Amino acid sequence: RLGRGGRRVGGVLTLQDGRYLLRVARPGTYRLQPERIGFRADPSAEVTVRPGQLVRVDLTASADAIELAGIAVDGDRRCDLGEEGRATMELWEQASRALAVARWTEASERFAYELRSWERSLGPRGRQVISEREQRTSHVGRHAYRAIDPAELESEGYARGDLASGFQYFAPDAETLLSDGFLRTHCFRSVREGERLGLEFEPIDGRRVPEVEGTLWMAPASTRLERLEYRYVNIPDLAEAGLEGRSGGEVVFEELEGGEWIVRWWEIRMPVLVRRMNLDRPPRPVLQVAEILTQGGEVEDVRLAASGVRRLGNDRAADRGSILGEVVDSTT
Repeated sequence: RLGRGGRRVGGVLTLQDGRYLLRVARPGTYRLQPERIGFRADPSAEVTVRPGQLVRVDLTASADAIELAGIAVDGDRRCDLGEEGRATMELWEQASRALAVARWTEASERFAYELRSWERSLGPRGRQVISEREQRTSHVGRHAYRAIDPAELESEGYARGDLASGFQYFAPDAETLLSDGFLRTHCFRSVREGERLGLEFEPIDGRRVPEVEGTLWMAPASTRLERLEYRYVNIPDLAEAGLEGRSGGEVVFEELEGGEWIVRWWEIRMPVLVRRMNLDRPPRPVLQVAEILTQGGEVEDVRLAASGVRRLGNDRAADRGSILGEVVDSTT
């Protein structure tokens, strides 16, 4: 729902058959804009809603698909999404639609999630698994992947702590990425990797708090949001240990059968740092990685909480394969 000046003041997801009911808290004149991810959208004519009135407005969503092949990537950095820059603006518009629907999906509290989550301790190189703990849980109404308050992330940053007490790392979610604070403090530019287009972001010059940089990737040959990859920057201890821009995480998005969007899979990688004496002469203390902790999760099933109707597009359990065998000593 668009108010004065074309500013978005509300929205709602349609049912699978296209029906919708949009509550208007304040009577007035609005335009309605149907948004279909991957397609262009135009607003409706003005609609006036009076107190207590129910107004019927039928909309036709555009069938004009956005062709990625026609988007030229120039790599220019855009710190203001209002500036000209067609590729950057086009990608942000499509990504923000999926992020907005993901935020609405969580806020609706209509779904029950079956979640597999894990915590792993890896060796300093991130290859050897030292320990692992996995569990399965059920969540009704709220998704398990949520960031802290965007305003707090803007002011305090995405990591807290020190070597003595340890660091605590935070990740962005849909609400964070859509927040005014994130747009104020990050620059964007369009990038291309093979058939994929991405929207790259980095903190603006002068940011001193622990920050994130990364890329929102679109699925090949479409403008559908696929995943978020991010890395931690502006953390002096990570830079000293040679991990600046190498520690971070990944978030995978997926559309449900009813058109809702969720975070389907995520993982965050967090290095544990220690100061040790090296073997130089004379010996001197250096910052090293003791281990790498990872935390992640995967939504294995989503159902409507009221009816139990499945909303994932496929049955992951049925698609899973198995590997059977045995490992023996090389001398056996």
